[in-house]
Amino acid sequence: MRYMLHKCHNHPSGNNEPSQDDVHLTLSLKRGLALIDVRVLDHIIIGDGEPLSMVEHGWIVA
Repeated sequence: MRYMLHKCHNHPSGNNEPSQDDVHLTLSLKRGLALIDVRVLDHIIIGDGEPLSMVEHGWIVA
C-alpha cells in the first residue's frame, strides 16, 4: 500500500513565500518518507490571500 501526505502550515506574518527552512524541511521530508513508501504531494503555506502551493510554484516536484 502506498501512502501520501500533504504538508500544510500557516505563516502568521501573512507572507506566503516559503522560507529556506520551509523548502529544506520539505525536501528532507520527501527524501526520508520515500524510504517508507510515503509520497509528499505538496506543501501548502497559508497566509494573507490565496494559499501558496510549493508544487505549483516549482519549489518541489510532486
